[in-house]
Amino acid sequence: MFAERLKEIRNGAGMTQVQVENSFDGAVSIRKGGTFPATTKQSILPEIITEHGIGLENVRDIAERYFGAVNIKGKGDVFHQMQSVKSNHD
Repeated sequence: MFAERLKEIRNGAGMTQVQVENSFDGAVSIRKGGTFPATTKQSILPEIITEHGIGLENVRDIAERYFGAVNIKGKGDVFHQMQSVKSNHD
């Protein structure tokens, strides 16, 4: 199993795309009312639900704020995530 890794950053056509891969156990858990998979990892601190990452819904919110989108696909025990945001320098 591997940890999250940056796969590619690409600029062009007024957009910046970031592709990330991460391993998971192959089971997808979506919270009631949610749209993205939720972490199933538990914190060792009882008052904190999770201490893993910033959350895919936050990633989506940031991408949309900058006129972009998030695409997530799972295959086997790896999920692939691509974010795109509007570039200011193109």
